[in-house]
Amino acid sequence: MGSMASHTPYWHDLRLAVRGLSRDKGFTATALLTFALCIGANVALFAVVNAVLVRPLPYPNPDQLVAIYNRYPKAGVDRSGVSVPHYLERRAGVEGFAEAGAFRDSGATIGETGAPEHVSAMQVTPSFLRVIGARAALGRTFSEDEGFYGKHMVVILSDGLWRQNFNADPGVIGRKLRMGTEPQTIIGVMPPDFSFGTSRPQLLFPLCFSDDDKKPEHRHSNNMSMIARLKPGVSAAQAQAQIDALNTHALAADPYAKLVVDAGFSTKVADLHQDFVAEVRPGLIMLQAGVVFLLLIGAVNLANLLLVRASARHKEFSVRQVLGAGRAQLARMLVTETLVLALAGCGLGLAFGWGGLRGVEALGASDLPHFADWPSARRAHALAEPARQPIPGPLGRVEGRHDDAGHPPAAPHAHHGPVRAGLHPALGRRAARAKLLQGARGEPGLPSRQHPDGRRLGSLGALQGG
Repeated sequence: MGSMASHTPYWHDLRLAVRGLSRDKGFTATALLTFALCIGANVALFAVVNAVLVRPLPYPNPDQLVAIYNRYPKAGVDRSGVSVPHYLERRAGVEGFAEAGAFRDSGATIGETGAPEHVSAMQVTPSFLRVIGARAALGRTFSEDEGFYGKHMVVILSDGLWRQNFNADPGVIGRKLRMGTEPQTIIGVMPPDFSFGTSRPQLLFPLCFSDDDKKPEHRHSNNMSMIARLKPGVSAAQAQAQIDALNTHALAADPYAKLVVDAGFSTKVADLHQDFVAEVRPGLIMLQAGVVFLLLIGAVNLANLLLVRASARHKEFSVRQVLGAGRAQLARMLVTETLVLALAGCGLGLAFGWGGLRGVEALGASDLPHFADWPSARRAHALAEPARQPIPGPLGRVEGRHDDAGHPPAAPHAHHGPVRAGLHPALGRRAARAKLLQGARGEPGLPSRQHPDGRRLGSLGALQGG
């Protein structure tokens, strides 16, 4: 009889396992719920961590991309942007850069007078898209001469705006789009997955520099962000050394040299991906560690539940042994039950994880750097973009690129002291305090502390003391 029992088909053990679990509904429900919660939480959070921290940026050779920004730590400004003079000097003078570009998150009003529409926008130098290796899906990107006033009346549409406003018409190239009070020529359409950090601009237009922007007194009017692509074989440390040497040389002709030296002026060259995620990395790692700990607690609780259930089944096992079941068969039955429970729990946990990820997206995970490139996030953005209202950029919304007289607008720093926006402790004057308060409120005329993806990194009100 024992020999016959030892040859019981495995499918029979499976049937007995399912029957036993279905009979003990309380235990089964508790175990499956524990599995689902622990595995689901880990799946959802790891998907976010993988998309934001682990996966490389979706650009060619992403390890060559760096962010460049100025710092004034003794004045309380750990991070600022760059100025036009600094950008031009570094683009031309740093041998380790294959190419460099600048950008400024913004906004625009498009459409006719009776039906205006606000859209998110990004001002970029013509070199910006070359730096990240982005190409237009339709038409072309900006040429170098379109980065100068007079030839800058061109725009590139996002895929969503193209589909929403132009019904995905491939003949849109060359047509006019009114932006503010001026018609702009559409020269291209970006791919559906185009983004930069947390920014998914609906419109791109050239970032131009006037002669006034380039004056030495505006060397520290940090009102835009800069990125660069390193030459093959050049490290960020080598580029850092070259920029440090360039800064030392430039200070000799800097009218605010003493002021910025006292403020601890320096420039940082940082890996672009690491810079994107620097603020969110500690929080995500802590959350991931928390859900792993939750998984360990769940595993211990499940082990205890299985031991308690096995102890309660002592009489059942004795009866089975009397009827001829051997120890091997009993062990196989217990293993089969555990496997059935584990597989069902994992399946339910994956379903919970998928649902949890949808919930994480709804809570704003798409605002995390690089998360928008996750496949489902791209689909969600594609569906939401036509109805999305843009948030004014850190330098304010651009309503048009010319005034009523046809002159290009002044740069945000054009009529303000270049260092007063960020170096109040070093200035120590009441006028500087007023300028800082103006910048903290986000009023035009002062540079803002920005992340390389364009978002504001904090109020300049932190500099009011001193």
